[in-house]
Amino acid sequence: MSVDMTQFHQTYLEEAVENLAELESGLLELEKAGEADLNAIFRAAHSIKGGAATFGFEDIASFTHGVETVLDKGRDASLPLTADVTATLLRAVDVLSDLVMAAREGRKAQPADREPCEQALSAICTASVAAPVVAEAESAEGIEQKVVDVLFKPHANLPQTGSDPLNILRELRSLGDLSLTAKIESVPPLNELDAESLFLWWQGTLETEYPLDDIYDVFLFVQDEAEIALNIIASMTLPVADTQRADTPLVAEPMDNRRAEGAERRMADRRAPDRPAQDTSFIRVATDKVDHLINLIGELVTTNAMVSQHAGGVDADGHAMLHGSVAEMTHHTRNLQEAIMAIRMMPISFAFSRFPRMVRDTANKLGKQVSIQTIGDHTELDKTVIERIADPLTHLVRNAIDHGIELPEVRIQKGKPAEALIKLAAYYKGGNVMIEIADDGKGIDREVILQKALEKGLAHVGEVYTDDQVYQFIFHPGFSTAAEVTDVSGRGVGMDIVRKNIHALGGNITIDTKKDQGTKFVISLPLTLAIVDGMAIQVGAEIYIVPILNIVESIKPIKGQVKTVGHHAEVIDIRGVYMPFIRLSNIFKTEVNSILTQPEDGIAIIVEAENERVALFVDELIGERQVVVKSIEANYRHIEGISGATILGDGRVSFIVDLSGVIRFANKSGLYQAPEVTKQQQESGHHVG
Repeated sequence: MSVDMTQFHQTYLEEAVENLAELESGLLELEKAGEADLNAIFRAAHSIKGGAATFGFEDIASFTHGVETVLDKGRDASLPLTADVTATLLRAVDVLSDLVMAAREGRKAQPADREPCEQALSAICTASVAAPVVAEAESAEGIEQKVVDVLFKPHANLPQTGSDPLNILRELRSLGDLSLTAKIESVPPLNELDAESLFLWWQGTLETEYPLDDIYDVFLFVQDEAEIALNIIASMTLPVADTQRADTPLVAEPMDNRRAEGAERRMADRRAPDRPAQDTSFIRVATDKVDHLINLIGELVTTNAMVSQHAGGVDADGHAMLHGSVAEMTHHTRNLQEAIMAIRMMPISFAFSRFPRMVRDTANKLGKQVSIQTIGDHTELDKTVIERIADPLTHLVRNAIDHGIELPEVRIQKGKPAEALIKLAAYYKGGNVMIEIADDGKGIDREVILQKALEKGLAHVGEVYTDDQVYQFIFHPGFSTAAEVTDVSGRGVGMDIVRKNIHALGGNITIDTKKDQGTKFVISLPLTLAIVDGMAIQVGAEIYIVPILNIVESIKPIKGQVKTVGHHAEVIDIRGVYMPFIRLSNIFKTEVNSILTQPEDGIAIIVEAENERVALFVDELIGERQVVVKSIEANYRHIEGISGATILGDGRVSFIVDLSGVIRFANKSGLYQAPEVTKQQQESGHHVG
């Protein structure tokens, strides 16, 4: 029975994407610092080529061969890896990315740069042959010709992993004169043969000029599925001029065991970084299976809430075992939910890894010098959040380079280094993940933004605006202060999409900027989108859920503590600090008497959103709930101020409050007054009361 190799395609292509990222990262380091781990870079390319050849992706294998050849010449010092060579290799990474993406999508790729890039790689290799750079040791002593004893004993299950031993032997033969004998003593009787198992193994010699590291690279994919031993049994050093002579005899020179032991240690060292800890193993699971598991645990959380609510109505004294069992089930459900959610958590480095290359290319296009620093790469987020935050981050980084970073000569005039710095940082704050995108550029000019907003009718003459309100104008659709349109930015699209996408994730974005010191965007995101810890509140006959991470405190207002500002807006005095006071009944138009309720008859929940604190006026606090988030947009349409819905323990549907949306709606409706503006009005004698 032949093995269906297509079952391994998706796994290989996913690994190819990871190897491409490692390849690109290494080349960027080489370009910037002038040195890098060439062996690691070569192994990434070799892994892509070897897997492509094994699984039948011939276009990927043939193209990667040229990349591998250049890297191999750089590794053995026969080719200097100059900036031009590195730039060509980075072009090749782009072509490979297109080829891999096409394979993942099941289509034929036709990258426009493939043929020119192949020609450039070939020209580099040709030039290195015409004018070779000989390593110092090689020029002094010549090239070591050796006979290597080869043992290749695959495990019986090797074919089931998708590896083909014949491909490995063919590649081994390309390194020199190979003489192997197939060993058949492990072959069982015919009636016991398993068509999917391998019983042959090979032993023999390889006469070659290649170093042992190159020979070990041939077995890169099967290091854990085979017994492999390479021992040098004879060698001689040939003068460089003699290596071209076909009739040069190989003079045997006995080798002691220390040489072989050193080779074995190198093999162990090469394998160690790629091996997981002895007590850890990994499997690849399709995303849809994990999503299904997440949905099931969500239903379990909902069912558990229903059982808990019903059990709460049963006499505790007469049914102690029932209450104890429900409490234990709740505990186990919570642990199970946290364990399953952890499966979807990924380090944010998966999003950050794209930016070094993007910063390099964008800065070169604009004639600027920019480096990037990432902090907190191992901070974990839900996979869905990481995938959906990548585009907003890209917009922000591009805008930082285009609008925020000055040209080198301008920076020097300001006393800054010619090379600017962009920092990407991720860290936990409470139950959220914070992402910062900071640059050391010219900052955002408040007056330019305000003037543009006045021209567009977004702001009005005579109105008082806080800094934060002014900076928020840049997120308005079509808003741009660019003097001219470029292919990087200036068309007034992008920043509005940034805020929209972040709000869709249940997050928010704020801006901190100082003239000639730079700008920092701070994004706050929930760890996951599936399950939320919330506070159930009552407004009239309706029950809403407020994310508990946004709640600072709750108070019962006293008479005179809430004051009217202007016509409809209200503020509340909290320990001498004015804070916007928003009645949720006005926002959601609940048709009940709570609209007329006096502040002292309800509860004010102090929440933090949009980088400020506001007070939400509700009728009653019901209690904490862990709720499963269901999409409103997917089942109905977008509703301002609502981020999703959930099913309560009694089977009723409850809406989850989007605090940022509530503030925006209150602002548009005249029900909201920023505390800074209230203070300015109070100081100038405007009515507050």
